[in-house]
Amino acid sequence: MKQTTQEQIKSSRFSKTDIPLHLAASPPSPSDVSPIDSPSLNEEKQQAAFDFYKDILRLLIDGNMPFLLGGTQAYERYTGVRRDTKDLDIFARREDLDLITHFLEKKGYKTEMTFPHWLAKVYQGDNFIDIIFSSANGTCPVTSGWFQHAHPSTVYGLPVKLIPVEEMIFSKAYIMEKERYDGGDVNHLIRCHGPHMDWKRVIKHFDNHWRVLFSHVVMFGFVYPDERSTCVPDWVIEELSERLRTEQKETPSRSSNSSPSATDASPSVETQANQSTTTCERTVGDSCVVAQAASLVTGIGSNGESKICNGPLVSRAQYLTDVYKWGYTDGRLQGMTHDDIYEWTRAMPDLVKYTQKLMICRHSTSETKETNNNHMRKKKKSIHIEEELKEIRSTTVENRIGSSS
Repeated sequence: MKQTTQEQIKSSRFSKTDIPLHLAASPPSPSDVSPIDSPSLNEEKQQAAFDFYKDILRLLIDGNMPFLLGGTQAYERYTGVRRDTKDLDIFARREDLDLITHFLEKKGYKTEMTFPHWLAKVYQGDNFIDIIFSSANGTCPVTSGWFQHAHPSTVYGLPVKLIPVEEMIFSKAYIMEKERYDGGDVNHLIRCHGPHMDWKRVIKHFDNHWRVLFSHVVMFGFVYPDERSTCVPDWVIEELSERLRTEQKETPSRSSNSSPSATDASPSVETQANQSTTTCERTVGDSCVVAQAASLVTGIGSNGESKICNGPLVSRAQYLTDVYKWGYTDGRLQGMTHDDIYEWTRAMPDLVKYTQKLMICRHSTSETKETNNNHMRKKKKSIHIEEELKEIRSTTVENRIGSSS
């Protein structure tokens, strides 16, 4: 056992020069921050992980490999927020991935293309490093621009470049899973760097997904009411608000735009309460007719074409029903293939059976993709959305008839 384990880790950590001068957060002291200084790891495992991470970084630096450092290490330096981590996040362009993995393989490390649309890994025993070249939803590929705006820093005593704050916000903004929501990270990054951030670049990144950015900006104002105007420029709010107003004008309304008359006034609070009680009673009494009626919502437009659901862009789990039951087109298909989506969804252990039942049926193809990992073949024929909706409607009607009798 090396005697300098803790000293090595601590001495390689935070220094004031790692933090931009305009950082709003007070940087923690070197003894307070360590990416692997976790009470859940014993000293031996801690040392092994530290040696692994440092060796990989040293090899990449000495080999002049094109990479950036992100994840916990970058987030801590940008915000001062300490967080334990089980790995190291390296960012690279897709065109440089083979160069990096082959280089590390020659140095004796095992590499793996975990998910072809965004992630590779480097292993040493139980420890691993992520090589990220896009995002899990396929919308945030690493480009040369990330390198142009990278921030120099020091990690484990080695000179590295961190992914830019703007690109970190871009990649984190889409993570809204049930078990993980990165909105807090986005808020902290805006709080610490908003006044000096390149907001034009951020807005450009989101492009047609500007609503995702707008949602975070609005939430930031709720979380930090006293720093709304200082951290988010007024022109950003105006720009995004104007886009919303323009979109609302261009999108036909389902309801009348005329003002309600006295006779059309909204029901009183008491009336709404009574209606709510009746609804609850119906739900309990007739096997959740209300819930089943909601499932009649269809993703098929009046022209017979499938509407788009962008929900999977922010959560791979919570919108499976929309896509594979109600018939919406998966918004991820703009940057991912059906195979990419299948493999990424299949990686969720709790949803393997659900994935096999619905996902494979929805996007089966005539050609079978052979892999060395014995992945499930796509054998089932496609189930038409219209048939599924017909079955749902039939079930709902039968329940209604049963409850009325």
